[in-house]
Formats: sequence, C-alpha cells, structure tokens
Amino acid sequence: MALERLRDIPRVKLCNARSPLEPHHNLARLSGANDFLIKRDDTNCFATGGNKARHMEYYLGDVLKRSADTLILLGGRIHNLSRMAAAACAKYGIECHILIEKDESGLRGEPQDLVETLSSNMFDAHIHFHSPFKSHQQAKLAMRKLAGKLREDGRIPYMLHNDPDRQPIEAFGYINAAVDIVDQLDELEQEVDVIFCAVGSGTTLAGLLYGLRSLGCDVPVVGVSVGFSEADDLKEQIYSKIDQIADLLDEENPVEAADILVTEAYCAQTMVTSAFGPDHPVTLAARYEGLLIDPFFNSKSIEAAFDYAKLHPESQVMLLNTGNITPSNFRSNAMVQSPSLLKTAV
Repeated sequence: MALERLRDIPRVKLCNARSPLEPHHNLARLSGANDFLIKRDDTNCFATGGNKARHMEYYLGDVLKRSADTLILLGGRIHNLSRMAAAACAKYGIECHILIEKDESGLRGEPQDLVETLSSNMFDAHIHFHSPFKSHQQAKLAMRKLAGKLREDGRIPYMLHNDPDRQPIEAFGYINAAVDIVDQLDELEQEVDVIFCAVGSGTTLAGLLYGLRSLGCDVPVVGVSVGFSEADDLKEQIYSKIDQIADLLDEENPVEAADILVTEAYCAQTMVTSAFGPDHPVTLAARYEGLLIDPFFNSKSIEAAFDYAKLHPESQVMLLNTGNITPSNFRSNAMVQSPSLLKTAV
C-alpha cells in the first residue's frame, strides 16, 4: 500500500496536519452546482501556502538524506517554488541558491525585483540572475557550474531541476493530499462527481491521482492546463510520472491511462491581472466568499469547474486550490507573461 511505503521516504515537516476541505455555498449557488467544495492547499500554513509546501517536504527530506547543505534550483517569479524553497531551506539550515532568467517573467513595465524575488531574499536565499536559457541542458550546465563553485567553497550542493529523468519525489506530497480528501469527504458524508486541478508540469496531479486510485477512489480528476504544454503531451508526462511513482514505491501502478483527463480549453488566457469581469469565478469567489484565487493558475481551474457545473446542474464539484497568491497578482495593471524555460517548473 502506498501509504505504508511512504513512511519510509525521507520527509520534513512543513504543512498543516491537513488543509481544509470547505463547502462554498455561494459558489454552488452561482455556478448551479449542488455542492462546490474547495480543498484549500492555499492555506498550507508555510510561507503563505500553496502546493509547493507539500512538494518541499520531500525535496528537503531528500536533501537531508544525502547530507547536502546547499540547494540549487531554477526558480521564477510567477509561481511559489522559489519562495517555498527559500523558506524551507531557512527553516532547516540549508543554503539556498536560485537561478532566475533575467527576463523570465516577461512582465512589461515591472521592476526586475518582483515580489517573489524579494520574498526569496527575505529568507536569505542567494538570487542569481541569468540570461535566458535556450534549453534545459543549458540550464543544467549553469546549475552545475554554480555547484562547482560552491564545492570549491566547501559546500555540498543538491540540484533541483525538472528534467524528465528526475524522479518525481515531490509527488508523494499529493498522495498524502489524496488521503486527506478521502477522509474529509467521509467525515462530511459528502460525495463529489469530479475534481478540478490546475496543471503545469503535472506532478501534483500525478501524485493526487496515484493516491486516490490507491485508496480505491474512482472520482474523475480533470487537469486544467495553464498553457505550458499541449494536452496530449501533458497526459504523457503525467502517466510517465505516475509510472515513476509506482517504481519508487515498488508497487503496481493503480492508474489507468484513461484516468488521465486534461483540458487545454482554458490555457489561452495568458494575462496575470486583477481585471476580471464581474461574472468571472475569480471575482465571484472574492465578492461572495472572501476567497482569493490566483489569476494565472487556479483562475483557469475554477473557471473549468464553473463551466462543468453550468453544464451539469446539481452536480457536486471539487476544486483543488494550489495557492500561488502574492500581492503582485492583484495590481491594477495587467502583467503579460512571455514563454520561458521555467514553463515546466509549476
């Protein structure tokens, strides 16, 4: 059983015991759903929350297992990996070095030092701005070069990169999330017809699906692409990660290829902006539930959930809110994101 084997995987403690699973009655009414539940991983209690808190528990566990004292990663400003890595390293006494492409954000008219970068610096991370990388191989070479310099200084570096050949140990965090969800649905005496989840690289969805199917839960999980990869490519990436999870846990893969559902219908929106219309689910969540939904990642998944509810009245819908809120998300001016090598590091 995946949960028994997970106990042997090195892990540090960052998250709440479990994030809340909340019914949102106003969103149900506004969308036409019978029930609209949100798994609040945006409240994960560490460095303003988000799915990377669950990821970093296993990343840092592996760092400490290998007796490393320094973490090197390719980071960015529009997602929470940089902030979470810097905060986790601060907590556990690991030196953190973050490589950021100089124009990675593509935020026109915005200063170079944005909120995520400043947050990382607050946690005493070392930020290294780099010219744009043309490939993952070039990024890895830059990381290796930095690792070499750190070794010369007597450090023991650990490189965190997002290549297909890297084992997706961070997905274990979402096997734990699946346990949360199954237990919480039972406690609420609640059923759901479908779960929606924003998808960048697919690691969060891979862990969630693996955990749910391991527990015998057959609720469909729809990955809502945020626009970094084609849906078919994402499906392949996710299934590959699930196979790797099964190998790491020495188990049979409980997930069928047909279980992997991805839509790219919402990924055309590439604006990071607070300028949503009055009827957009992001606006409705704020006005009627006091709930902030980040305008790049989860704005797409909540919109997909609303559209499903409108097409399936009286349905029971769940959204996994993966977080990623920062003050820069809600500035009045639109911020346009350009393509970047960082696209798979969600």
